[in-house]
Amino acid sequence: MSTNETALFNSALELPPERRAELAQLLIESLPVGDTVQIDEAWRREIERRLEEYDAGRIGSIPAEEVFARYQ
Repeated sequence: MSTNETALFNSALELPPERRAELAQLLIESLPVGDTVQIDEAWRREIERRLEEYDAGRIGSIPAEEVFARYQ
């Protein structure tokens, strides 16, 4: 990354998690359609991997209420 990109990234890290998520979504939406297809495919594979891990008992889950309480 260039110096400007690194500075921008570091500034973004100072945002609260929900604002970083919004920014990430806006950046993804700004990509050309062909790029988002690859991103969607990568997320599909990641979701499948995580579900397999969960179904196999190698990872657990956290109740939604607990997750939301962390970010309030």
